[in-house]
Amino acid sequence: MQKWVEGPELADGERVVLIEDVVTSGGSALKAIEGMKTQYNPKIVKILCLVDRQSGANEKLKEAGYEFEALFTRKDLGR
Repeated sequence: MQKWVEGPELADGERVVLIEDVVTSGGSALKAIEGMKTQYNPKIVKILCLVDRQSGANEKLKEAGYEFEALFTRKDLGR
């Protein structure tokens, strides 16, 4: 459907967790949030990812005011 958010409409202030598979710089997550805001006015409570490549995403997302958590880092995976 080519919308930033698929599924039921969100109410203003709806609490949202953005889930990413892998983050590098955090740019894609910030772009997704901006896109989502073209449709809705959500409250982003956390950005959660499976793997953080440790290339600046943690700092960039926290600097933008978002709580960020990675289940694993590149270091955890021996890379």
